[in-house]
Amino acid sequence: MSEKLVKVSAEEIAESLVAVNKCLIAIGERLEAVEKYVQTLSPADKIFYKPKGKDEYLNIKDNFDNIYERLGALEDGV
Repeated sequence: MSEKLVKVSAEEIAESLVAVNKCLIAIGERLEAVEKYVQTLSPADKIFYKPKGKDEYLNIKDNFDNIYERLGALEDGV
């Protein structure tokens, strides 16, 4: 088996490295933007559930409050 030796000029290598560098910079900027966006999200405020017997949708905090209120009522025998 013969191997082909490919001669690449230093200029072609430099151009390739510049292109790769530009891609990495663009990916880094996009990742930073995604991280900032994710940090602004508050899942507890964005996820809603409508429990049986309720007229309105509740976020996670309100839903947990409702669950613990009902559990407390069961424990107290109310």
